[in-house]
Amino acid sequence: MCAWAALISAFASTLTTQDSLRFRLWAGLAAVGLGAIGWIRSRALAGRGRWAVYAALLLGGGFALSTPQFAWLWPPRGNTQADRAYTEKSSREAKRAQAVQSYNRGIELSDGGRLNGAETYFSEAIRISREIDDKPMLAAGLQGRSYTLYELGRLDEAMTEAKKSERLYRDLTDWHGVAENLNTQGLVLCKQGHLDGAMERCREQEKLGRKLPDKRGQLVLAAALMNQGFVFSEREYLHHAIECYQEAENIFRTFDKKKFLADCYAALARVYQKMRDDLEMRKYARKAVELRDQLRLPSDPALRQAAGMQTAPSGSD
Repeated sequence: MCAWAALISAFASTLTTQDSLRFRLWAGLAAVGLGAIGWIRSRALAGRGRWAVYAALLLGGGFALSTPQFAWLWPPRGNTQADRAYTEKSSREAKRAQAVQSYNRGIELSDGGRLNGAETYFSEAIRISREIDDKPMLAAGLQGRSYTLYELGRLDEAMTEAKKSERLYRDLTDWHGVAENLNTQGLVLCKQGHLDGAMERCREQEKLGRKLPDKRGQLVLAAALMNQGFVFSEREYLHHAIECYQEAENIFRTFDKKKFLADCYAALARVYQKMRDDLEMRKYARKAVELRDQLRLPSDPALRQAAGMQTAPSGSD
């Protein structure tokens, strides 16, 4: 019996891998079949004759079950390549989940005005994403951190992170991400007084936003229009500024973005103040203050004064 098994193995080794697997499978199954026939015909046999038939059955079955077609019966054990790959995949997935959790926590803290804490969580998401080479998560973490740094007034750092994120998003052909980073860069440049550079970013962001018809794309467009309105206002192109702000207002109203709508009203109030149109200035200033009070957000004292509302209602921040 052992000689027969050795003969099968020797012949199989001369074949290609695929043919060898087929040969071993069918040889094993044939042995099982022949063994079964022999068992039926030798039921009257006793002693060593019957055990020889049993051995043939086991040997044939072993050949058949050792083929890859039945590999699911034998999960890999020990320090195999499959084990290592599975462990690495599990570890990477766990780390990515940790990066996502840190990123989401950063968003929550940023929305709540806890900017230093948000920056810490975004940095942690960036660190983990680099460790596992997760480019989409890295781009998102850099984007979140760049905007937080802008809010903290760390403008040079914000610009550096926004440019890194923009490059990653371009490589990933994620145009929403590209546009959002252009928005952050435009905000930084406006703050630094580099209006030409800011307008360049705004124009590119606007083009992308008009090509992205979904909600996120429309909000990107509205943000571009807000930045353009600021640049036009600074350059005393006030009618152009009003057009930009009013288009942004319609988008914010469509998606019920009250905080951004309040910012838009405040911007319109400042433009009308420059135009010495007290009636329109007071109307938009009042809208901005009332909406911010509704959202329990603080209002600029000058804006509240322009609206004719001298004191904040109790309970507002």
